[in-house]
Parts: sequence; C-alpha cells; structure tokens
Amino acid sequence: MCIQKQILTKIGLLFCFVLFWQMSMAQRKIKGSVTRAETLLSKSDIAQAKLEIDAAYDKEIAKLKSKGKDPVAKPRTYFVKGKVYQAIYNSEDKEINALSDNPVQVAIDSYQEVMKHGKSTFVLAATQNKQRIYADTYTKAVKAYNEKDFKSAMFHFEKAKIANPMDTNIYVNIVSCASVLEDKEVILKYCKKLQEFKYEKNWIYTTPVSYAMQDKDYEKALPMIEEGLKAFPNDKDLISQRSQLYVETGRTEEAIQSFEKLAKAQPDNALIHYNIAVLCERSDQKEKAAVFYQKALDIKPDYYDALYNLGALYFNASLKINKELQNIPLDKMGNYMDKAKAEELEAKIKEQYKKTYPLFEQAIKQKNDEKIVYELLQRVYYVLEMKEDEARIKSILATFK
Repeated sequence: MCIQKQILTKIGLLFCFVLFWQMSMAQRKIKGSVTRAETLLSKSDIAQAKLEIDAAYDKEIAKLKSKGKDPVAKPRTYFVKGKVYQAIYNSEDKEINALSDNPVQVAIDSYQEVMKHGKSTFVLAATQNKQRIYADTYTKAVKAYNEKDFKSAMFHFEKAKIANPMDTNIYVNIVSCASVLEDKEVILKYCKKLQEFKYEKNWIYTTPVSYAMQDKDYEKALPMIEEGLKAFPNDKDLISQRSQLYVETGRTEEAIQSFEKLAKAQPDNALIHYNIAVLCERSDQKEKAAVFYQKALDIKPDYYDALYNLGALYFNASLKINKELQNIPLDKMGNYMDKAKAEELEAKIKEQYKKTYPLFEQAIKQKNDEKIVYELLQRVYYVLEMKEDEARIKSILATFK
C-alpha cells in the first residue's frame, strides 16, 4: 500500500510539472511581438502568427490608453495584422479560416489604418494588399458562381464588397445569387443599396415592388413605384405595376389613366388596350370600353377575350334597349301603344346584334368549346331572322353535353 501511494505521488508530481512546463512554454511562445508575428507568418504558421499579432496589438493599445493617448497602434502593427488576417481568409485550411469570423473585415480595417496614419512605404504596401484582397475575393466568388455554388459565391461577393464597397457589380452579383437562393431579405437589401448608387436598371425598383405586391402591401408598394418613376420617368414596367396596383386597390379611374399613359408608350400592345377596355366597362364607360376593345383587336385580330367581351358588350346593350322596349304599354291586341318608339327601339336592338355576331363568329374560330357563345349567337340569329345561321349554331349546340 505504501509503495502504490509513493508511485501515485510521483506520477502526480510529474503530471503537474508537465502541465506547468506546457503553460510556461505557451506563455513564452506568445510574446506579443510584431516582428515575431511576421516571422511566424513567413513560415506559414498562421494560427500562431494570429495569436502573436493579436497580443502585440492589445499590448500596444493598452499601453497607449494607460498613458492617456489615442488608442492608435503603430502603422507596422496594423500592416502585419492586416497580412495575418488576409492569410487567414486565403488559407485552404478550414480550421485556419475558422480562426476569425470575418478576417477580410479585420484585414481591410487594418490596412485602412495604415493608409490613414502610416508612412509612404507602408501606405503603398497596404494599398496593394487591399487591392489584392479585392481580387482574391472576387475571383473566389466568380469561381463559385460558375460552379453554381451560389451560397459560396454570395459569401465571397460579400467579402469583395468589404474590399471595394463602391463596385456596383458586386451588389448586382449578390442579388443574382440571392435570387437563385430565393433569399428575399438579401435581394431587398441590395436593391436598396443599388438605388442609393443610382444604378441604371429599373429592376432595382420593380423587384421590391413585386415582393410588396405579392404580400398585398400596397401602401408600401406605391411609394416605391413613385420613387422608381423619379429615377426612370415613363418606365413601362413601373407604370404597369402602378396600373395593376390601382386595379387591386379599386382605384379604377387612376388605373385607366395609368394604363392610357402606358398605351401611349406601347401603342402596339394589345393587352394594355384590352385592360383599359375592361376597366372602362367596369366603371360603366361603355363607349370608351368599345373603343379600346376595338383597338386591341386592330392590333391582334384573333384576341379571343377582346372578341368575346366586345361582342358581349354589344349584346348586353341590346338587352338594355329591350328592357326599355318592354316598358312600352301594350293595347288590347298586344301591340305597342307607342308604335313609333317601339320600332325605333327594335331597330337599335338589331343594330347592336349586327355588331355582335361577327365578333362571336370570330371568337368561336379561336375557341370552339364555349357553349355560352353559341347560345348567344343562336339568340342573335333568331332576332335577326338569319335562319340558316341559326340552324347551323343550333346543330352545333346539340353536340354539347
């Protein structure tokens, strides 16, 4: 028992000695020396170089503070610190990369301090290293982008932005990566940044507007559209978005005016003219609606929706006239008491029907499975006493289940 106790005691003393020796060695290794940090870096001992330069920097700042001086380290200290953190970012070893959360930021900040307070030799070297960081980060970003590793590409573009925050191409590329990754927050952030730079592409406004419209946040969308139109007056996409916003919010007259402005910019766009017609019809501007339906058809003669809507507009107009006709009193024989008025109204009904059936005939050539169109046509031909056409349509209707 005594022998075991003595052995354990010796082992314990040995363990304590080794631990103490290791701690002493560690303390001796980290001297807080800028020169030593630079030497270690030259030997690619990046991890130890980081410990050394961090200690050197902290020691220098603490000393300055104790003397009541501005905590600005020597240019050489900042320069070496920049080089060490630059090496951390460029290392192929992930464990080395993990030594700092944002080595590029630390490196750039360090070089910036050199450029503010350093001598010409350090300033030149710091400027060159800063440019090298930009080149390295951008190269890594482009490589990842070409390999379709958009997450890594965005990461490296973000680092390139630190090195050169005035390069709008970086922001554009970040948005491109974020779009693939469907990262709405990043897209909106950098669209806003590009707006501040007055980047000359309308999507920096239309993209945020689209998101706001999808969220039905119209109060947020409209000011963005107006801001966009200040930067891009008469932009077709922004005017279209504004028009759609007015439609969604029930501001029909403003929507019509907005679409009319768009129609002037795009006179050959059938859809715009069709939209104006629909809005006019919705706001009971029937004559104006007919004009714009016809304009849409002049541009695109086979436009089914315009054919049907214009035909239906004339058909509904005949129903309204027919209602007026039915309000005329009848005599005992069942004849209209105001014969002249009745004949006038009957003529107007036929006039509307004569404008209706060519449109419906064209419509069924584009789309022949809409039963309602055939039913309306049959009634039109019946009233106009076009018996052969009525029979033809009636036979087609018989094939519908």
